[in-house]
Amino acid sequence: MDRATAKAIAVAALRSAAEINNLVPLLKATCPEPEYEAWRDRIAEASMLVTQGLLPAVFAEHADLEAELDDHYQRFGRPA
Repeated sequence: MDRATAKAIAVAALRSAAEINNLVPLLKATCPEPEYEAWRDRIAEASMLVTQGLLPAVFAEHADLEAELDDHYQRFGRPA
């Protein structure tokens, strides 16, 4: 796959994981503790599946993207 497509996939994976992770404070504020903990764990698992399911393959083909996206995240605090 070309680099632009690989970057689009990586950014989408990172943004998707970030988006669902952002639900955790809402759940903490609105759910009873046992329900919150169950949803928190589900969200963590889903986030991991998205990133680990896509990013290793992208970075295997375009290793330089990992450093580029990490640098962007360090500078701006969000996926590219």
